[in-house]
Formats: sequence, C-alpha cells, structure tokens
Amino acid sequence: MKSINILDFTSFGSARTFWTLAIEWWIYIWFGYIVFVIMKKKSISIFSLLLLFALSIAPLYHLVSGRGNGLTAFWLMGAGVWILSKTFPMATFTKIGKLLLIVLLVCFALGRAYIKMTAYDPIFALLLACILFLSIDIVKDIRFHPKVEQLIRLNANYSFTLYLIHYSTLDFIVTHWGNVYSPYLLFFIGCVMSNVISFMMGYVFEVILTPVVKKYLYSTFLKV
Repeated sequence: MKSINILDFTSFGSARTFWTLAIEWWIYIWFGYIVFVIMKKKSISIFSLLLLFALSIAPLYHLVSGRGNGLTAFWLMGAGVWILSKTFPMATFTKIGKLLLIVLLVCFALGRAYIKMTAYDPIFALLLACILFLSIDIVKDIRFHPKVEQLIRLNANYSFTLYLIHYSTLDFIVTHWGNVYSPYLLFFIGCVMSNVISFMMGYVFEVILTPVVKKYLYSTFLKV
C-alpha cells in the first residue's frame, strides 16, 4: 500500500490546479502573520511563537520539498521580485542591455525546461524570476494609452479565475473530442473557451463580489 504524506496536497478530479491553493493558503497566512503580527511586536510571547511554529509547518516543508518541488521557494522568489523592483532599480543598465539580458535568460530558461521537462524546477523558476524583475524594470516608467491600460486591467480582472478553470476546461474538451479532432484545433478551442468562461466568472466573482467581501472583512476585523 502506498504511504500517504499529509503535507503533500494532491489534486481533486479534473481540477488539478487546485492543489496549489491548499499550500498557498498556508503560505499567505504564515507570511501575513510574520508581517502583520510578529514584525510589529516589541516582544514575542510564547503563544506567538507556538502559533508561528504551527503556521510554519506546511510552508517550510514546501520550501524545499513536497508537491511542486519547493512551491514556497517559488512564491518567495515572486515576492522578492516585487520587493527588489521597488528598492533596487537597475539604473546602471541601458534598456538595450536589459533586453539583451532578458533574451539570454529566456534562452537559458527554455534550455532548462527542455532538459528537465518539468514546470517545478528551482533553476527554471529562478530564471523566470530574473526575467520578470528585468521586465518590470524596463516597463515601470512607460505610460500606456488609457485604452491599453483598460485592456490590461480587463485581463488582470479574470486572470486568477483563468488559472483555476483552464485545466478543467481543457480536460473536458480532450475527454470528449480528443480522438475526433486535431490536437491543434482542440488547443485553440480550449484557449478561447477558457478565456470566455473565465471572463464571465471573473467578472462576477473578482470584479463585483471581491471588493464587497474585502470591504466587509476590513470593516469587521480591521475596523477600516
């Protein structure tokens, strides 16, 4: 019988992407507790340390191991990119130099992905973090046309919903028509359907309901 590790969160049916949410929930609670509670205290009580220890179990386990091969480390890379982009701009590099460096890093990332053939590779994630940092540094001073900004915000409004439902949509299409139509056609249809469904769901849950829920939580628990 295969042993079960209670720290290895797994998939649920065709919604395989949901396994990350269980880990990310612990990461956000753990990180938030450190930033909003521990770092603001002048003295740390035994209870605070015990609670921090309890909240640290899943994030620290997934720092170097677990499903995703170190998902906490990848999350911290993303957080680090945001912090560095605010505090350490690469002013010494020209935009051309940054673009050339991005191209070089992209080549390394593609080569690494081809060799490892896995999405959860630490070196691949580090290369992506560097590419993201340089990209932010290049575009942060660019002022886009208001229509372009609206399009970007529109895409951002349902991006998380797209992440959650795209796999289920593609799985449904492949299960029902995988042996009938060309995989390239199914891929195209899957991309279109995923975006359309995500847009409709995201507009309801992310655009309309999320601000209402956040306002209620802030007013109830933070008295803002």
